[in-house]
Amino acid sequence: LARCREASPRGRAPWLPEPAPARALDLFRAAATADIPFFRGRRVRDMLRESAPRTAAELASLFALDRPGQREAYRSFAIHQTDQKYSWLFERFPDLQDLLSGSRGVLLFQEQLLQLLQRLTGLGESWANGFRRALSRRDGRVLPMFRRRFFSSGGRLGHARAELEQLLELLSGIVSSLFPKAHAVACVHLALELANAKAADPTRYQHEWQNSGSLPPATSG
Repeated sequence: LARCREASPRGRAPWLPEPAPARALDLFRAAATADIPFFRGRRVRDMLRESAPRTAAELASLFALDRPGQREAYRSFAIHQTDQKYSWLFERFPDLQDLLSGSRGVLLFQEQLLQLLQRLTGLGESWANGFRRALSRRDGRVLPMFRRRFFSSGGRLGHARAELEQLLELLSGIVSSLFPKAHAVACVHLALELANAKAADPTRYQHEWQNSGSLPPATSG
């Protein structure tokens, strides 16, 4: 976690090892993760087999999707198809599509929402995070103020009020289910290092995991 924070200054995306070690990714795609933390359960291993993640970012997305209430979002992720809820958004604002590239067109992370709000309004990260919190908590004391600024700032950038209202209705329905990407990144970073250790020396990994209960040191490469 400290390494992730070090490599992720404020305002930048959380850091993940890309490209991820090929031999570690092969273990995830084969769902051989019954002894890899965060990817041990039957459900997440079924998701790994079906969706065949190609990058560390997609592993982080799967980690976020392995939660109740994410069935519809997972279906879009598994078939590599942009979630239908966002299709109109990308048709109107094609420059936003890259925000969801690591999650196969599915809005999963709080950080993705912050970037989306900043691009649509030209406002800063602090304002965007305040708006996200107000939406999530349905805080009637401050939400009207955030909404007014959202519409006025978006309007100054040429966005139609009707489209911004449609987007806000969509976001209001999903904002409380968005996952903190920094948390997913820290967990996936550890899982990748352990998978790499397992791929390098399966016998040693199994011995240390099963017999001593300690985690083997990560290996490079």
